[in-house]
Amino acid sequence: MSGKLRVTLFITIMMLILAAAAITLILIVNSAAITDNPKGRLINIVSDNLYDSDVLDGRLDIDDIDLFRAGVFTSLYTESGELIVGSFPTSFETDFQNGLVITTKKEEKQYYIYDLYANGYWFRGVIDSADKSSLMGTILTLSYTILPFLIILAACGGWLISYSTFKPIEKLTAAADKISDGNDLTKRLNMRRGTREIKRLAKTFDRMFERLESSFEGQKQFTSDASHELRTPITVILAECSRAKRKAVSKEDFARSINVIEKNANKILQMSEELLSITRLEQGTVKYELEKANLSEFLSSLLEEFQISDEKNIKLTADIEPNVIARYNNILMSRLIQNLLENAYKYGKDGGNITVSLKTEGNMSILSVKDDGIGIAQEDIQKIWQRFFRVTSSNAAQESGTGLGLSIVKQIALLHGGSVSVQSSLNEGSLFSLILPL
Repeated sequence: MSGKLRVTLFITIMMLILAAAAITLILIVNSAAITDNPKGRLINIVSDNLYDSDVLDGRLDIDDIDLFRAGVFTSLYTESGELIVGSFPTSFETDFQNGLVITTKKEEKQYYIYDLYANGYWFRGVIDSADKSSLMGTILTLSYTILPFLIILAACGGWLISYSTFKPIEKLTAAADKISDGNDLTKRLNMRRGTREIKRLAKTFDRMFERLESSFEGQKQFTSDASHELRTPITVILAECSRAKRKAVSKEDFARSINVIEKNANKILQMSEELLSITRLEQGTVKYELEKANLSEFLSSLLEEFQISDEKNIKLTADIEPNVIARYNNILMSRLIQNLLENAYKYGKDGGNITVSLKTEGNMSILSVKDDGIGIAQEDIQKIWQRFFRVTSSNAAQESGTGLGLSIVKQIALLHGGSVSVQSSLNEGSLFSLILPL
């Protein structure tokens, strides 16, 4: 049995139970209504009017007489038969008969007439024998006419409610099926209608699908990048192994081959580690906590510990504003600064300068690394953030690297809620700036 049918049946059955319970309660509270009939009602109401009029006490209070109640018409007459107050739906030429219920027909209708005499006054009551003004008659009429309509309405309402409730779930299921088939990872629910809970569930699914798509795209990108970039060092390793087997005859030859193999193996290792790092940063598979700390002291300490081959005789200077407080992760920030410094040394000129500065502007902190090296051509500035992109220049042709350093820098900046930019002119140097919120 489907969920929609179950909901519909449940609502319908509950409606039946509530209707039956309501009727039962009314009947219990109004138990007198079970035995009610037009004759009995006529006698009771005429008797009540006689007692309420105070005639038995020797006086007459017309205002207390109910001239019409529960289908009974009551009129008051003198002893001689003159009308004092009241009216009937039609005229009756029937003699007064004290304490008797008389049946008469008038205009194809049957009426009951009941007379009571007391202290010179006649009280006459008239009621239609088919009158359904009693509470029981009203209840039964409502039950016969309204209850079936309510049951049908409940069934239709239950079906509509269940349909509108389960339709988004069916849409979720269909989207999930497409995702599981692997045919359309870009599918999104974009649920705009439905209950608040269903829309929240749909948004959760959309975020999950987006994460899945990002993971698959990251996996595809990782596989493509790895296969493309690892081909060269692997080819070199295989070629060197083949050469060593064919031509190496001395220890020096074997040592040379081993050095080449080791160098390219280390390159593969470094490239793999950096590929994994940037993929984890992009996909957020590793959570890095950001804590408020003194960025000035952290940067100064990092520069003191920074070591690199100084073959180019490049001078490193610092201009750090004290007590700059920012939210950052020590490990990632260290990696970012290290990459920028290594990049500046790699493309710096002999005897050149590198300046690292830190300052605040408004509610932002700006960390800059400036060099006076080979610079970047304008057409290459937007490409340097791409994976494996390397600046091509005669001065940099011999520089090694994976081409992933600046991609990692960009991802770390984004993870900190900041941004990184570059200003550069060819043969004049570059200025990399990291902007972080305070």
